[in-house]
Amino acid sequence: MDIYQFLRDNQVSFQSFEHPPVLTIEEANQLDIEIPGMPTKNLFLRDGKGKKHWLWVGADDENVDLNALSQTLEVKRMSLGSSDRLAKYLSSEPGRVSLLDIFRAEPHQVTLLITQKVWDSETLHCHPYANTATLEVNTEQLKPLLLSMGNEVKVLS
Repeated sequence: MDIYQFLRDNQVSFQSFEHPPVLTIEEANQLDIEIPGMPTKNLFLRDGKGKKHWLWVGADDENVDLNALSQTLEVKRMSLGSSDRLAKYLSSEPGRVSLLDIFRAEPHQVTLLITQKVWDSETLHCHPYANTATLEVNTEQLKPLLLSMGNEVKVLS
């Protein structure tokens, strides 16, 4: 899927910023470019039995407590998904997980968990299926797509 064309076709405004490959928020923060909007971080999670999967998206200054999150979601145990599961469910790999990966997930396979801070942001940052660019995406225009993609969306307060 050409994510740039997909966003254009669905009237989602974005601006692209090319940069050297980055694997972590720390590396991204070292880049000498100013990107407007909210930087995000993303985690691919699974339950203890590997039957449920989530894509957690938060602001770069937010942390996730997996024990508290598992209680909120009424799941016995949550952990990071393996690189094999990440490839299978989101067609992604460690170091380039992005909110936009949810558009490559099969319906009803991955639940999107997005923090209220990110959900309420005017624009947010995400990789366009590669860690050599960052998109600043209009959040309000993206929301209808996220809500209609066939995977559950939960906004976490």
